[in-house]
Amino acid sequence: VREEAACARSSDFMPGVLQNNIPAFTLFAMFFVVIPLAGSIINEKTHGTFDRMRTLPVSFFQVTAAKVMLFVTVCTLQFLFLLFVGKYIMPLLGEKSTFDMHVSIPALAAAVLSSSLAATGFGILTGAFAATHGQAATFGSVMVVILALLGGIFVPVHVLPETLRNISYVSPLRWGTDAFLGVFARHSGPAGILTEVSLLTGFFIISILLSIRKFSKR
Repeated sequence: VREEAACARSSDFMPGVLQNNIPAFTLFAMFFVVIPLAGSIINEKTHGTFDRMRTLPVSFFQVTAAKVMLFVTVCTLQFLFLLFVGKYIMPLLGEKSTFDMHVSIPALAAAVLSSSLAATGFGILTGAFAATHGQAATFGSVMVVILALLGGIFVPVHVLPETLRNISYVSPLRWGTDAFLGVFARHSGPAGILTEVSLLTGFFIISILLSIRKFSKR
């Protein structure tokens, strides 16, 4: 028996344990790249590496693009690992909920890429404004936890009080969670998660633009 939601945007739709937790903790892990990413940027600023790179015939876009490509790859590998855990390891531990892998590949790729970009953009933005490792680690970890609490990472959004549900729409982790739930739980195609993907991509673009503005003042 295959169970499907009658409406992709059904307000009372409640995902299963694995349907909610695997995407949620995947996003949580993605956004924690803020600590190593911001740390690498701070090292470059304090050791003068960034200034020396700027003397080479490379643009700021090339330097930033290299970081984005690296950490998007890291986030994608994290996603694949947690997907493997949810599909093959959790059933061995007694979790009886199914994790349906019959999904739209283009939609899944869009959700993973946009979430990875948003997490990377957040890390670059934090590194651009933080002056020390302590500032980056404290601010980054606290903000990720707050965004996770609002985004339905620890507690599914549908069981939060109405006030918190409304506030949760400002959290990038909520957008990512909704995108992954659209893929895995509602079996949506790319059009079904277009709003969430657009929000995540827009967050990345804004983060990069703010970072460029900050670095241009150096």
